[in-house]
Amino acid sequence: MKKLILFAGLYCMLPGLYAASIVKSTNHKLAPMSASERARAHFRENYAEVNNVAWYTAPDNSLYCIFHRGNTVDRVFYDSRGYWQFTLVSYQPSELKMNIRQQVSDQFEGYRITYVNEIQSAYDEPIYMVNLENAGNIKVVKVTSDDIEVKQTLIKE
Repeated sequence: MKKLILFAGLYCMLPGLYAASIVKSTNHKLAPMSASERARAHFRENYAEVNNVAWYTAPDNSLYCIFHRGNTVDRVFYDSRGYWQFTLVSYQPSELKMNIRQQVSDQFEGYRITYVNEIQSAYDEPIYMVNLENAGNIKVVKVTSDDIEVKQTLIKE
């Protein structure tokens, strides 16, 4: 009886076998196989206008690249499988959005903004790491939407 059920099951599967295509797929838009190829494909898709790129491999086999666009230095980071993680854009305070600059200046009177690192990730809003300085102190603050958090305070000597 078991053999009969097995043969009946196999017989039902036969039409499905003939329905499959025997022609090789010509779809070449599949994701690249290696991490390096995947990262480079993502980079070309998102930064097509950039041509002065330097690629590096980190000790954990993750990848990153560095390039300049105008007055900014951009670093794009990928995990060890070649998937985009985040982009770090560094620039002078004059390039910072006016509303963020005003928000920081209002909270830290007497300080001047010396440098900005903008972190772009899968989240909607970027995160800004802003370096501030006055005569005796250096502060690094994290700015997100409407929140400012002091991450580090140093005393100048």
